[in-house]
Amino acid sequence: MLKGQNRLSRRTLLTGLGVLGIAGWSGYQLMAEESTAAILPAMQRGKVSSPVLFDRQRLMQHIAMLAQPEWNGRMAGSSGEAKAGEYIAREWQRYGLQPAGEGGTFFQSFPLPVLTLTSAGGRMRLAAGGVSDKKGDNLLALVPGRHPEKWQELVVVSCHYDHLGRWGNDLYPGANDNASGVAVVLELARRMVQKPPKRTVAFLAFSGEEAGLIGSRYFVAHPTLALEQVVAVLNLDSIGNFTEEYTYWAPESLPWRSLLTDHAEAVGIRLTEAAMNGHASDHLAFVEQGIPAVTVLAANWLEHNHTPRDLPEHVDPEGIMTIARWAWQVIMELAEGAR
Repeated sequence: MLKGQNRLSRRTLLTGLGVLGIAGWSGYQLMAEESTAAILPAMQRGKVSSPVLFDRQRLMQHIAMLAQPEWNGRMAGSSGEAKAGEYIAREWQRYGLQPAGEGGTFFQSFPLPVLTLTSAGGRMRLAAGGVSDKKGDNLLALVPGRHPEKWQELVVVSCHYDHLGRWGNDLYPGANDNASGVAVVLELARRMVQKPPKRTVAFLAFSGEEAGLIGSRYFVAHPTLALEQVVAVLNLDSIGNFTEEYTYWAPESLPWRSLLTDHAEAVGIRLTEAAMNGHASDHLAFVEQGIPAVTVLAANWLEHNHTPRDLPEHVDPEGIMTIARWAWQVIMELAEGAR
């Protein structure tokens, strides 16, 4: 994007089909992706066996791209957040996903309050207050289901792509929180286009999460998809700190709880439920609407969280591959209507 390019021209760049129905849509592509090799830091490389062929280097390139210093920590409403949103939309368009945002685009804009960086209990966070003229963007896309009846039902895979930004000399790159979740969502979307399930799968990337779930709560209040058709939401947040142990946050009423642990055992990780203890993630916006939703995180997700040390080199490639395999199996079972 050229310096000074506004949000309208960015939306125009990524609009090409108008408002389309799921059943009548056909895939298309925009352009070859910009190479990320130049900013990929020195990371572990090697082979990880997987029954599903995810691209390990592609996953790590996504994380490096999103956490690059030039994007200044992707704070909602910033130029870095806008560039990250463009990157996600361009990837989805290149893969052949259907736009599910406003006006036939991948974008849904929402108003933002004034954001300030504060410390709560020794942990940095964004506080919202006051009126601002800034806007953030949610990113929304679909892989239409193949079943003549079940395609109308939706399985949602979500993440947030914003982080804390840059404040003075301190850059908060947000590699684990949550470039790791975005990377897996992008790779799941790429694979899903190649193998569409019976139900439609919606891929959502929210902004404003760090300031109180602003983007996801705006989406459920102004949905571009039929919320009554959503049967499940899987939200991925801070999944890059690999210890073979993961945790999840879910309401007591979650009907497919055993599916999570069954597939965790199958890929060789331990997954246990935990209390949120004052924390939150975007699944909560759906739970508040009575929609079954869960957030999955690395068990040690707080390591380097909301600090300048949340860097790509602290994200474990093996863990990213493993959680991608797990998420694929969970999503496919949900989207095939098995539970």
